[in-house]
Parts: sequence; structure tokens; C-alpha cells
Amino acid sequence: MPLGMALSCIDQLKKIPTIGKIGLTGGEPFLLYPEVLEICRHASCKGLIVSCITNGYWARSEEETLAKMRELRAAGLATLYVSTDTFHQAFVPVESVRRILRAGRRVGLFVGVYMDVTRQSMRLPDLFEALKEEMVESAIFESPLFPVGRAQETLDAEDFFTRPGIPAEPCLRMNDLFVVPSGDVYPCCSAAGMQPPLRLGNVHETPLAQIAARLQRSFFHRLLAQRGPGWFAQALIERELIPSLQPAYVHACHLCYDLFSRPEWAAAVATLVEEEEIRRARRLLEAALLSQTEATHAAE
Repeated sequence: MPLGMALSCIDQLKKIPTIGKIGLTGGEPFLLYPEVLEICRHASCKGLIVSCITNGYWARSEEETLAKMRELRAAGLATLYVSTDTFHQAFVPVESVRRILRAGRRVGLFVGVYMDVTRQSMRLPDLFEALKEEMVESAIFESPLFPVGRAQETLDAEDFFTRPGIPAEPCLRMNDLFVVPSGDVYPCCSAAGMQPPLRLGNVHETPLAQIAARLQRSFFHRLLAQRGPGWFAQALIERELIPSLQPAYVHACHLCYDLFSRPEWAAAVATLVEEEEIRRARRLLEAALLSQTEATHAAE
């Protein structure tokens, strides 16, 4: 993403008072380290809380790590998250994570650790054993990997933490504005959320404040947030608009990806949403008419 575009998006957030935090992700943001520093400075001057996620490849020595952590802290970064797991450690050793945790404690910058896990990969106890006392006062997040991209191509299906049936949980992440380098905006940063049917607009065509308002007004996105993709899937199967789904899913994001990455299934969802919106409009109209009738009778 061009730096000017990123700074422009930050400037536009002053018109969206409900947003107080921004996060930098990738790819690997530290490949553009000067830009990361500039974005942190600009956002923190606007009163925004800034976080960034990295694989930590740059923590090659104690001196280099400490210097960068001091710069980041001075620039206004509030939280640094490090991705490390079996898949990352094929390229970035756990020692780099250790250096970042140690430097974060020295400069007063909070560091969290993210792990994508499968049945055969390293897990939390393995990471604790590798880092030991460096994990004190740090947060670790374990997230089950779901079969998308190379994960689907290279790992056995039995390796994923799947649960039988259709995930029933609502979507708890449908209130972000995730801006990608093309300028397209999506309601969440999951691979599931970056599908054409969920796209909210483009910052080169529409101000972010209008895109945020579009998200709040969208009956489709609100329905997805409140009822989750499982409700859509069950309704589509009952109406025979799609064939049966996979026998098991990792979580709701996995199901969401399954629904919206297939154009024919996404079209079926659009039909369902249209029907549901018509039913909702009818219910509101009936309620208004009933209220008006009751008010008339009371006046008589």
C-alpha cells in the first residue's frame, strides 16, 4: 500500500468516532519498516492506538532488535504481535521471538504471540518450553489453522481441528474496516472476509466514513454478524438452494469462506438475504399498522 494512501485513510478516521484503533498487517509489514514508523507516528498523533503484527525475521541480534523496539515505542506503537508456529519457524527461528519479547519488556512495549495450530504442529506447551521465562507478562493466542491456500494444498485434511456439523456461532468480527492495497475494504481481516460478496467499497472511490456507514446500514452484513454463516448455510440447505456442505468445519470463518468463495453459493445467499429483507419489511409494516389501529381504538 502506498504510504500516502495509508496516511489518508488514517486522516479520514476523524470522521468515524467509533474507531479508536488501527492495526498493520501483511504480508510482512517490516519489509516496509520506514513506512511502519511513519504510520505509527501519524496515527498516534491523531489519538489512535496502533498495533502491528510481524513474523520477527528482523530480530537477528539483540542490538538490532532493541534499537527497532525503541524506535517503534517512540513512534507510538502500542502493541506488537509476533507470529510463530511450526510453519513460521521453518524460516524464522524461535530465538528471534525471544529477542523481541526481551526487548519489549526493556522498552515498555507490549508483545503478544500468535500461533496457527494443527493437530500435528507445535502447540502452546511446546512454545512455553522453548521460551520459558520470556513468556512472563506476555499473551499467547492459539488459533486453529483452517484449510485455505497452501494449508489446504499441503496438509492432510485430518490434521485440521474440525468439528462435525455446521458452526452455529455468530460472527464476532464483522465490525472492522480492513483496507487492502488495492483500496478495497472488507468487514474483517480473515481470509474468509476478503471475498467479493463481502466487499464494502474502495477508498479511491468512496470516503471511509461513507463505507463505514454502508457497513452499519447493510442488512446482509448485520444478518451475518448476528446469526453467523451457519444460519445462512442451514437455510440454504433447507430451501435446497445448495447441496449439502462439508461434514466438518474448523470454525465459522471456515464455513464463511466456503459459502462466499463459491460464486454460485454466494448468489444463493444473496437470494436468501433478499427474501429475509422482504419478510422483515413486512413484519415492520404489520407492526406499524397494528400500532396505528390500537392508537385509533384508544382515541375512540
